[in-house]
Amino acid sequence: MNSKREMRTFEEYLVERLKDQENAQGFLTVILEEYTHGRDLKALLNSLDSIAAAKGGAFQLVENSEVDQLGLDRLLAEDSNPEWESVIEALGYTFSAGLKGI
Repeated sequence: MNSKREMRTFEEYLVERLKDQENAQGFLTVILEEYTHGRDLKALLNSLDSIAAAKGGAFQLVENSEVDQLGLDRLLAEDSNPEWESVIEALGYTFSAGLKGI
């Protein structure tokens, strides 16, 4: 039998996995922890974009939050100085803190 397996990109795989709320919450926790260590804004924004894609994309986020499309674009722009609580809330999560090193 000659069946070809269709390949997906890493981003497609990631978005599929992030559709599960527990996976997305764990991913968000890790990316925020990583950001506090390296301050890699581009990596953080790319990760938030992946979570947004898993939740139906920017349009769906705008529909489900108090942020309008322009506001969401501004929050996720690399040259912005976003209020992280607004970004996290737009994705449907709360912003909380934990103890360092635990």
